Amino acid sequence: MSRGKVDNNGKMSWKMQQGSDLIWDDEAHGLCVRVYPDGAKSFIFLYHINGRQRFIRIGCSPGLSLKAARNRARELRRIVDEGCDPVGNERDRRWITSFDKLLRHVAETRRRKQSNNLARPPLPAAHMDD
Repeated sequence: MSRGKVDNNGKMSWKMQQGSDLIWDDEAHGLCVRVYPDGAKSFIFLYHINGRQRFIRIGCSPGLSLKAARNRARELRRIVDEGCDPVGNERDRRWITSFDKLLRHVAETRRRKQSNNLARPPLPAAHMDD
């Protein structure tokens, strides 16, 4: 795998080794750029926690700038350095967000049903013969 500088425009100024598809960034520890055969680039953050190597795909170029990828990699590095697993944190955040969306959906559905019930005229009372 190649190692070297990537400029702020995401340009790689050196030749990659034969067969290598990862280029490591020297400014943000753990950040690399994966270059696909079609020229597409993906920013990846690699780290080790609890004896396991993990990775997080940060985003793709040109939608994500190198500067933004470096900032995100530095945030993720701080999380790892504190002994936490950012993949676990992300799963927890997504679960909480999903659960929060579910609660909002249930509350909104109940509100709609209640307002629909108020708008309808009451049903006539059934007459029962004694």
